[in-house]
Amino acid sequence: MINYQTLRPWLYKLDPEVAHNVAETALRVPNICPILFNPFLKSHFITNEILKQELFGRTFLNPIGLGAGFDKNATMIRGMQILGFGFTEIGTVTPKPQAGNPKPRMFRHVEEESIQNAMGFNNDGLLSVQKRLKERFPFTTPIGINIGKNKTTSDAEAINDYITLIKALHELGDYLVINISSPNTPGLRDLQNEEFITRL
Repeated sequence: MINYQTLRPWLYKLDPEVAHNVAETALRVPNICPILFNPFLKSHFITNEILKQELFGRTFLNPIGLGAGFDKNATMIRGMQILGFGFTEIGTVTPKPQAGNPKPRMFRHVEEESIQNAMGFNNDGLLSVQKRLKERFPFTTPIGINIGKNKTTSDAEAINDYITLIKALHELGDYLVINISSPNTPGLRDLQNEEFITRL
């Protein structure tokens, strides 16, 4: 398999979001035909008793995980395992599909070796993500599910979005993340208060 340093010059010629989509297409393949990637998994997935941890009843074979925002729609779960991640957090998932912010919305900062994300919770929505999770359940590494309200949902109705997502997804992941921090969703950070969290 070609390593990242070889691919990087070619990926950097692409728009950041296009490069992400190319990576997603490649990382979907292990979901379709996992047996082809088993040798790569064995050589890249690090297992060592020193790294192993038991947290809230779940076994994490290594502490390096992928946070939400990369695999928004649960299309690359097997691919993330192939790359060696000890756990993966999918999402952010909203009740209804949403397109996110207008493009461009992803920016590459080469000198800082970072990506600026202003996507705006673009995702396929609860039903599509739930279907994919059911098809791949149970998982060989812990899976977190990051959930958020739709952009069009008012603050007053936001709690209903989160309750809908929790009821539908709580048995399909190892942990849930309540996302109330995105600066790209209007009014979302207004939910960062004790009253809302207590009600939820």
